[in-house]
Formats: sequence, structure tokens, C-alpha cells
Amino acid sequence: MKLSKKLIAAFLVFSMLFSLSAFAADTVTDAEPNKEYTLSKERLAKIYDPTNYEDENFVAGEVIVGLNTYVPNDVNYSELFPEIEISEVDRLPLDSVVTIKIVLPNETTESVIEAINLLKNNPIVEYAQPNYYGQSASYVFTDIDPYYYDGSQWNLDFIDAPEAWEMTAGITNRVSVGVIDSGIYEHEDFEDNIYYEHGYNFIQLFHQANDDNGHGTQVAGIIGAVGDNGMDIAGVCWNVDLCPYKVLAADGYGSNYDVAEAITIAGIFEIPILNISYQSEYDTPCMEYALQNYSGLAVVAAGNFNYNLDEEYYSTYPASYATETNNIIAVAGLSQYGIGMNSNYGVETVQICAPGDLIYSLDITQDGINTMCMGTSYAAPHVAGVAALVLLYHPTYTTAQLKKAIINSANTDFDCSLWCSSGGVVNAKNALEYMAFTVGDINNDGVIDSNDRDMIAEYVVGLRTFTDDEFYCADINGDGIISNADIILIISLFNV
Repeated sequence: MKLSKKLIAAFLVFSMLFSLSAFAADTVTDAEPNKEYTLSKERLAKIYDPTNYEDENFVAGEVIVGLNTYVPNDVNYSELFPEIEISEVDRLPLDSVVTIKIVLPNETTESVIEAINLLKNNPIVEYAQPNYYGQSASYVFTDIDPYYYDGSQWNLDFIDAPEAWEMTAGITNRVSVGVIDSGIYEHEDFEDNIYYEHGYNFIQLFHQANDDNGHGTQVAGIIGAVGDNGMDIAGVCWNVDLCPYKVLAADGYGSNYDVAEAITIAGIFEIPILNISYQSEYDTPCMEYALQNYSGLAVVAAGNFNYNLDEEYYSTYPASYATETNNIIAVAGLSQYGIGMNSNYGVETVQICAPGDLIYSLDITQDGINTMCMGTSYAAPHVAGVAALVLLYHPTYTTAQLKKAIINSANTDFDCSLWCSSGGVVNAKNALEYMAFTVGDINNDGVIDSNDRDMIAEYVVGLRTFTDDEFYCADINGDGIISNADIILIISLFNV
């Protein structure tokens, strides 16, 4: 669901007048948090493990701090943390937890470690850690001229995208997908599918999130390059508004805090689907909490370390949060012939597989078409594109229903049972045809009870109308009409 144009315009004017830090602070409410912000001793031990600091793979002079108690927006952080010197504080705009990024006067890696050792003894600090770097989850090769109709885009036939295009032909509504990446280049094959005004550049701190790396454009091309226009390639979903959130710099690296902030801003804009082709080896709880506060579906790359993510010390973030966060789909990559490309895997952590080897997409090069991509970065946008197709076809689906439709409809003819929980490959046609509803559960609250019975009764006497999906759930006997017979039958389903 999109915000009104007036609200979007007001938001943009506000955020251009102020820095992102000011925006973040002003959008945090003074309401009490609605969940406890506590981490287990085992997880804290992993966060504070000194070996994390050895490679100095983090932003010099920046510390991420999660608080175990709520503090108001106007708190004096220097008084709150007298043990360190503070140059600047940025606050994530989350209602349920408080996460801040402290910028230290001495911008060195040594100062970060020193500050952490002091802050972790502060009674209101749940955790303190560096602002770790992450990077795109990909390998890229250039030289090939990509086209769908000459068979180069094997991946689209592999996931039955053409059949899904036929099923969605004639649908004029659009679905927004946030691309948390290196930005999106305004390639002509996107036509009007890029919505810069909905995105943000977290590297230069302004709204124009142009791509100076190429990775984000490649990912976005797989999701939403326009098809059947006689130009270059076809994306998975053509009726899509691609909203770029630039967290990766020109060198392909970004920070976990920026990813968390991008997720939060996308949530404010009510973007229903996010693609996050990003991998970091470091657990950053604020990224997890941002995902848990995000109401849409987050499709994330499983990463390219050849890890079994189910094992305790082999993790990639944000993919490894999939076991604890219900709105994530972690995606492993495969080729036409099997799992490969050093893709991470795990039957508990990873939910589904998708094509990620020798994928053709768009690029920021002069002609913009000479790219062949490999990695889970390019597997994830296949799933994000399928998610957009499903929302086109079933616009009333909740996030839970959307995730269910994608995972439960995976094509298991291509056996991935050792790699992911669904045991198969994302399939666009199957996902559209899958009914992510339970007959009888008309209000989709997970139980069949008197509320559902009353909805049928109201429909029968003309006091209520049903959407197509609700009608499907209310037609208990499957005879194509809703009648007293369905009222009688639904009672037998109570507490089943």
C-alpha cells in the first residue's frame, strides 16, 4: 500500500531540509517500547568476541549501541554515557527499541574498541559493537549481450515466469519493491519503473540514489526490467515500482547500520517487499530489530561463503535472522545444473533456492546491457520479483500469506532438500496458483471460530461482501455459493 502523494511530498520536503539524523530523531516516538530488548548471554558473548575486531572490518570512529531501556528523543547522550566522548549521535527511527550510532571525536578503529569496552559496563547498554561493513553478495562477469528471446535468460523459463506473465496480463495495478543496494541507474529498459522519490542515498545523504557500482542496477533489472518492449532483457515482474535505497558505495561495501536504517525508512513508506542482496559476517541486532519492525516481506541473499548457516558459528547477516524473524525469505543460489557458486545453505535457515548463476541483467556501462552475474545477490531478486507478481495477482495477501505462497509452491522436481526448508526452487506460476488461505479461516487470523461463522452469516443476509479470497475461504463445501449449508459446516471446523 502506498502513502498519499501529499504525505510523500511533505515527507520529502522535510527530509531535504534536515539531515537524515534529524529525520531519524524526529520520527521516533516517545511511546514506551512494546517489546523487551534483551539478548542471550550466548549471543552477547559472540558479539563481544575479540576476534571480531581483528580484521578491523568496521567503520572507524562509529559505535552502534542498543539500549535495554527507553530514553526520550531529547536525552543528553553525553550525560547518559559519561565514560566516553561523543561527537555526534544518530538514532534509528524505531518505536519498539532504541538503537543509536555514536560518532566518536577520534575516528579510529582503536577508539571504537576502547569505547565498546567502556560502554558495555553501562547499566542501560544492552550491547555495544562496531558498525561492521558488509558487501554485495555477488560475483560479476561482463562481456555477454543479454536478451530474453534468444534464450540467454534461461533463468526466466526455469522459474516459469512466462506462464506467470500470461496469468497477470491485463492487470494494471503496480507493486512497490524496495531495493536495498548500491542504487539504481536510470536505464531505458526500466522505463517508468524507478521511483527515486521513494528511496534514499545513505552514502551521500540525499534522495537521488543513483548507482555508481552496478550491483543495484543488476539486481533491479532481474526484478523489474520491462518485458515485451523489444529492448534488452525482461525482468520477472513488469508492473513494479523499484524504490532504491543506496547503502553500498562505489566499491560495493556498506555498513550494517545503514542497512537497518534503510529497512526502517522503507517501512515508513509502507513498501511491501524488500530485496536485500547484502552479506555481513557480523551479528548486528539493530538490523534484526529493523526487520522485525518492518511489516512487509524481506527477501535476502543467503550469501556466498559456502556456509551451512544452520551451524552455530557459520552465519551471514541478515540471512541468519530468518530463523527468528517471520517476514524473511533467505534465498540460496543455483545454476541450471545444481547448487553452486559457493552459495550458503541450511535446511532451517534458508527457505528456498533460485537461479543465481550466469544471469543476464542491466548495468551502468555505456550500453548498459553487457552483464552476466553470479551469486546469491542475483538469486534473491528472482524471489522478490515473484513476490511482486503474487501481490499483483492477490493484492489482499498479507505478508504471511505472501511468504506462504512462495515457499509452499516451490518446484521440488529440482531437488534442493539438502539446501533449504522448502526443498525446491521458486516457481512463479505455482506461486500465483497457490491459495495461501485455509478454508474456514475467513479473517485469516489463524483460527476458525465464531467470528468466521458470523462473517458467513452476515454475507448470507446481505450485510457483508467478500473479496475473492474471502469467498474461497467461506465456501466450506466448495459448491461455488455461500449459503446456510456453509454456516452449518464451519461449526464442525471449530478447534480442529
